[in-house]
Amino acid sequence: MREHPRDDESLLLTLASFLAPTQIPLDLLRRGASARNRWGTNGDIQSRDSRADPSLRSLLADSTRLLRALDKLCQSGAAMVTDNDTFKIDQHVSLEVQQHLSDKEVASWKKQAMIVAYSALSWKYIEPSMPASKSFLPHLKFTLEGYGTDASDLSPDIKTDLLLTLAEAIRLPGMPWKRFAIAHARELYLNVEDPYVDACLRERESLVSRISAKQDQAVAVLGSPSAKSPDDDRRMHAAGGFMAIQSALNSMQVEELEEAKRRLNEWEPVSEQPSPMEQVVLFRKHSLLGKALRYEGRFAEAEHQLLTAQGIADRYKSELNFDEDTRDLASNYADTLRELEQLDKTEEYLRLRIQEADLATRSSLEVSLAECLFARGVEAQRLTSEHSALDAARELCVGLQSRTSLLKYERLRVHITLAKTCFVQHDYQEALDLFSTSMREMGFFARTNGFATRALIRSMVHTLNHLDSGKGNEDSALMHVKQQSLDQLASLEKLAAPGAMLHWIPGLRKWETYLEREDGGPKGVVTRSRM
Repeated sequence: MREHPRDDESLLLTLASFLAPTQIPLDLLRRGASARNRWGTNGDIQSRDSRADPSLRSLLADSTRLLRALDKLCQSGAAMVTDNDTFKIDQHVSLEVQQHLSDKEVASWKKQAMIVAYSALSWKYIEPSMPASKSFLPHLKFTLEGYGTDASDLSPDIKTDLLLTLAEAIRLPGMPWKRFAIAHARELYLNVEDPYVDACLRERESLVSRISAKQDQAVAVLGSPSAKSPDDDRRMHAAGGFMAIQSALNSMQVEELEEAKRRLNEWEPVSEQPSPMEQVVLFRKHSLLGKALRYEGRFAEAEHQLLTAQGIADRYKSELNFDEDTRDLASNYADTLRELEQLDKTEEYLRLRIQEADLATRSSLEVSLAECLFARGVEAQRLTSEHSALDAARELCVGLQSRTSLLKYERLRVHITLAKTCFVQHDYQEALDLFSTSMREMGFFARTNGFATRALIRSMVHTLNHLDSGKGNEDSALMHVKQQSLDQLASLEKLAAPGAMLHWIPGLRKWETYLEREDGGPKGVVTRSRM
């Protein structure tokens, strides 16, 4: 490229011809040519120039030159500006450009397109999150496939940077993408000996295996470090912390909460002044400990851990970026407050967070708010026969139901909260339908002790009793469904083991207490003295 200087529009056209045949975000090009933040060997944050060719960096990083070149391409008919600061290259022109290049030049441009595409991706915690990351992925995947996995012409530092960026990119949405990224990274890693890169890839591979329901593989891939890292590379200790977090998540997946907490508590920073990278591990450690303690029902301790995590995020917000974890931490904290029956504080906290959130991060907070409003409504109804909070909970749940962006866990919670609200408002048929829907959705989650499932079955039996009594005589169809539910409940009770996540669904234990108090335990329901 340096031997054959080109004008700006020719450079832009040739580069774009090796990106995916879809809309190209201008931000992808700008970011791909800009300096990026990376973790240094001391666990600090270092800025490094893009690995793209200097002639490309000069053009893409200069917005005036870039837009002028694009305007000339549009005037010639080679490109067309599309929506949202994107453009598209005419595919006939793109093909013609490629056909006029030698094999060596084609290989060089494939490499440059891949470098620009991967360099555009953000690294979590040390760079701002990417609101348009979904539009970047087609170009990253296309250029990775076009370049291949030989990588013999990549310098060691570019290859390492690419591998670590792929590990970072696995957090982006879509299982097909996650599987592709880890598989491609593993192929690129062949004949590389770098303990830190290997640890990062294994930590990500464990995540992908777990969410692919390959629990044994998720555990096995973590193993132990494949080789000793250099003594001056403090990143390796932080990588061990990230692996401990994945190990804890693997344990929580099978409800082994004590083992999860043990793994988390084993990791500590190497000194009293943790590096920025270690601060990230501490943030995640305390966040996850808070969640595990909430699952156990140790709510005050959970609140302490979550506030510790929030304190880290607040202290280091000028240096580190925790935006991608804000939603989960806020929802977890709000659910903990709800379990502590601090309903005024819960609602105030959630409404403030919802005001600050964008649409993409608002749903989980609103799911927690719906549960809080339901709890307030039940209390208000008991004391004053006031229904406004219950009506608000129902309205919020109905609105959330229509959102296609809800995660499976969020949708399950919405249906459970809405079912409970319908039950309390004596809409028993709707409650039964929603409890039944929740039961089907429980099948998406591998819970070994099945407490939530048992709680839903008990709820269905209570609801069936109300429907049956409302008919004035025993309905054979209802009796059949109720007997099936009782049989399933009895089977699950026999399989129950100690250490279950009794509070996986916030408010569900308190709901069972409500049902028992409502009528002393309906006929045929298996009850416990302490719920």
